Amino acid sequence: AITRLKSRVKVYRDGTLVFLGRIIEDNIGLKCRKSYIAEGILACLIDSIQRPFSFDGTIAELLAQLIAGHNAQVNAEQRFILGGVTVNDDIITVVSTEYLSTWAVLKEYLLDIYGGYLVVTFDSNENPMLSYLASPPDTATQRIEFGENLSELSVIRNADETYTACIPL
Repeated sequence: AITRLKSRVKVYRDGTLVFLGRIIEDNIGLKCRKSYIAEGILACLIDSIQRPFSFDGTIAELLAQLIAGHNAQVNAEQRFILGGVTVNDDIITVVSTEYLSTWAVLKEYLLDIYGGYLVVTFDSNENPMLSYLASPPDTATQRIEFGENLSELSVIRNADETYTACIPL
């Protein structure tokens, strides 16, 4: 029984976990053929809220604070371990007056300002580790060409919204 937002998908390459995600959409077509859409584990960062805060410290310290806040609000399958940080080691000041998802805080106060990449890797127990890196750890040299190694491309728009938190003010 596959359940949206609960069931997890794991993809292995040569015995190593390379993708962990959750089902967000399921479809049943003709002849009862089922298909599923999964989003990566990084999307779990939209499931937690960061209350207004003021912060002075390094980016690594801010990321640790945000992950700790996220982990305190979600179940065990949605938690992250702090990985490495190679983006800007200076002292920064961040003030947020809004109730934003952890993802929105990361995007607005780190990615949009300092650039870099959020990268998820997995420890030996298959727990997701979130790292904030100045440059991607590896890049693919393979060209993507329709009809060669890309067999289908589609854009799906969905008006459904799923709320994962409601904060009374």
